[in-house]
Amino acid sequence: MTLDQAKIYFTNRIGELTQLSRDRNFVTPWIYVTASAFLDYLTKIVNGRDRGRMGYKDFIEDYLSVINPAYKTFTYQNGNADLPDQMYHVLRGGIFHNISFIPDGESRSYGGRDRSIVFCHGEERDRAGWHHLMSYPPPGYTAPPTVTDAALFVAEDFVDDLEKVVHQIFHLASTSASLKTNIEAWTNDHPPIDGKL
Repeated sequence: MTLDQAKIYFTNRIGELTQLSRDRNFVTPWIYVTASAFLDYLTKIVNGRDRGRMGYKDFIEDYLSVINPAYKTFTYQNGNADLPDQMYHVLRGGIFHNISFIPDGESRSYGGRDRSIVFCHGEERDRAGWHHLMSYPPPGYTAPPTVTDAALFVAEDFVDDLEKVVHQIFHLASTSASLKTNIEAWTNDHPPIDGKL
């Protein structure tokens, strides 16, 4: 896949995910699973390889936090400022691999906390007056007893940030030979699915 082909592919896929996330008749957890898988793939194309937990965390800090600094600066009620780590453990090890807010065993052994990230959709955000990347539960709100200290992700806002980071990546790749090489190497070694045989 050339850089131009990759740009078209990822722009189209994030466009589809954006459309699904905005469809009020399609309030479903599949948006989070798909967004988590999409994010995981993006972490690999910028590196040209799978750098595991460190590559994922670096991607959050070097790319996604440029779009929204809260991905890097968010602090949990317990004082931990480890959202990039929790994103790896909960989005990748929990949602992507297990369709659960509970990280897998390996992620737990590296500090992943159960339900350290929770999701809602825009309609619920608007009704409750919440916002993307806020501390959850907010003061005075009675949350389920299983959620005591989490970062709240709003589906539409998270997908919007992913769309912005896709544009950022391909803008940077237009002038960075190493990023271009990484994108082409990963997409050729691990071609993304396109819905055809």
